[in-house]
This record gives sequence, structure tokens and C-alpha cells, in this order.
Amino acid sequence: PIRQLSFLPGARYEHHSSFGGHFNPSINVMYQPSRQIKFRGFVGRGFRAPSIKQQYFIFDHTAAGYIVYGGSVPLPPDLDAAGTGFKPVSQETSLNSSISVELSYGTIGLHRLTYFYNHLDNLIDFKLIGFDQTYWRGIYVYQNIETAITQGIEWESRIRLSKAIDFQFSYNYLKSRDLSTGQSLVNRPDHTVKFFLSGFWDK
Repeated sequence: PIRQLSFLPGARYEHHSSFGGHFNPSINVMYQPSRQIKFRGFVGRGFRAPSIKQQYFIFDHTAAGYIVYGGSVPLPPDLDAAGTGFKPVSQETSLNSSISVELSYGTIGLHRLTYFYNHLDNLIDFKLIGFDQTYWRGIYVYQNIETAITQGIEWESRIRLSKAIDFQFSYNYLKSRDLSTGQSLVNRPDHTVKFFLSGFWDK
């Protein structure tokens, strides 16, 4: 609508032979008050069908002390003796959003700070169902979590230290929650740090 403001609407339709058709709209907004500064916003719906692995595989990692059962795999009687009634895994849907601010110095460097919030229905995840002497890290089964959220902040930086060396850094702070139990989701760290140093040279 104006030089500094851009809208990018989108839509995706996919049909899955087992889980039917799904229409997912989205919209992106970018406001750029100057060449160095950009503000971005995103809202969109998502769909994810369970993979073959999440449905039917048995990943037995005895050496590391854990095992993961697919959601459609019959469990050994001793694991389901309590009649927990595990169900086959079904599709996951989500509403995803983010806002970010970006500061760039042309080819010299870029810094980006993003806040994200995702609301997930029927989240495909593995649940911890027990321990024993062999699987001391845990026995897991893929299931759907009725409702969950993930939210957090991500910082990204990319700096050109010289003509031949680039440095990249990112930090992610994540909070996740299973809204039906109030507990955090399994195996999702609160803090993640990554950095890379890349070099270039001519022969």
C-alpha cells in the first residue's frame, strides 16, 4: 500500500490419502522504515500428518537406554497392562505467529530478534510411559497431545569479520506446555545456542 509497507498473503491446500484435505492460509507483513531496519509479522495455519516412523516404527536404542514405539504399533502387554488405551496417531494442526525486528549493515552483518507463539492441536509427540533396567532413560510411545503451546524468543546474528571469514550466532529461549496436564513437553530444551565460523578462499 505504501513504499515502506508490504503484505504477502498466501494459501496452501494439501490432500492426504489417510487424513483428508486441509486448507492453510497465512499472511506476512513487513514494515521497512529505513534500509537498515525491518519489522516483520506472520500468522498462519499449519497441518502435519504423522510419518511412517511415528506410526509404525520401533526404535530400540538399548545402548543409549531408551526405546520409542510408533503410535500404531501394538505395545507389549506389560506396558499397557493398566489399560491406558493408546490410540493410533492422527494429524496435527496449528496456529503459528511471530513478530521480529531486523537490523542490517548491508554485507557487513545482520541482527534479528524474533518472538514466536504456536498453538497446536493434536500435537504429534512421544510420551514417556515408564522405565526399567534396560531402558533406564525411558520407554516412549508416539501419541497426540490434545492441546499444547510453544513460545519463545530467538536472537540471530551474522557478521562478516573479514572478506574471508563469517561468524553466525543464534540463541533460542523456548517455553512449551501441554495444556491438558500443565507439564512441559518432553525433550525440548529451554535454552539452545548455536554458532558457526565459516571461511572462504580462492585457489
